[in-house]
Amino acid sequence: MNLDLAKVRASYGVIKVIGGVRDQLHSPRAGRNMKNFTRLLYFTLLMIVASMCSIAWAQQAYPKDVIDFINSRDLCDSLRGDIPDPSPDNAKEEREFVDEVNKSCDGTDDALASLKKKYSTNSVIMQKLNSYEPRIEAKR
Repeated sequence: MNLDLAKVRASYGVIKVIGGVRDQLHSPRAGRNMKNFTRLLYFTLLMIVASMCSIAWAQQAYPKDVIDFINSRDLCDSLRGDIPDPSPDNAKEEREFVDEVNKSCDGTDDALASLKKKYSTNSVIMQKLNSYEPRIEAKR
């Protein structure tokens, strides 16, 4: 059997390192570190769950017509941000896209105005509604 001394020394170093890591994992300090890590993990999970609950609660705080408007207007605003720059090569596709954006945004200005009138005494709803631009639709 022919052993390469360099390989044996290298493998001994790996075993030594692994043994050192094992010793560190079983030290009293490692136990404290593991407890702290576990506490941090639980705290992080708790914060994630709490934030998800607050988002769900905030959406439930609005009436259905306001939630419908928010969803519709957010979609509209998202699509408006995706309108490409004019290009003679894609004129037909661009026109079709702009038409789709106009369809999804159609009526949102009037809906916003009527919701503001309906909920003018509710400061929480008004704060949300005031975050939207009052006029985004093209005048016809």
